[in-house]
Amino acid sequence: FSEYGGGIVEYTDGSGFAIVASRVESTSPQLTRLTISKIDCNGNMVWHRGYSWTAGYNVSWDIIRANTGTPSLYTNPGDLVAVGEYTVNGLRYVRVVRAENTMGNLIWTRDYSMPTGVPTYGHGIAEVDTPSTTHHLVVAGGLDNNAAIFEVDGDTGLFVCGTQSPGLGGGSIFNDIVRHGGTTGIAPGFTAVGDTRAP
Repeated sequence: FSEYGGGIVEYTDGSGFAIVASRVESTSPQLTRLTISKIDCNGNMVWHRGYSWTAGYNVSWDIIRANTGTPSLYTNPGDLVAVGEYTVNGLRYVRVVRAENTMGNLIWTRDYSMPTGVPTYGHGIAEVDTPSTTHHLVVAGGLDNNAAIFEVDGDTGLFVCGTQSPGLGGGSIFNDIVRHGGTTGIAPGFTAVGDTRAP
């Protein structure tokens, strides 16, 4: 069935790229899953992994390589971290997957949603780098009609905190996020980009 690429990140050793995608496994009933593939610098497939069956439609958006990790918790610098969304029965959830970078073996996967069923979106992901000792991750996306970011533990995926921004009142969402500062006079933090519309 079909597979849709969403994001790409380079291996710093020059061995190729990792791609996050969504693959349709079955159309009746619809089953999809988030996938991560490694290709070499000539575009040849090195390995291809699928994670977590999902009933409904799955969209994959972004992938990064972690700079931090805790080996005793099976996370390491260089791990692949991907974010996507899936929709079941009209409700949208965020999924984050962490996999090791050698063969793409799963370390953990977590799904995030609001208990009230409010749609949750996750389009971009970044890492809380040094000087943090927590190895946390920050996801950018949305909560219902508001742009939102939320933080999770990079070693376990546990939810930490979140915040939202209403934009111009007609709906807003963040589509990507990057960490900035920390090595210059700029305080470490995040810059997100997205869109908003008037009512």
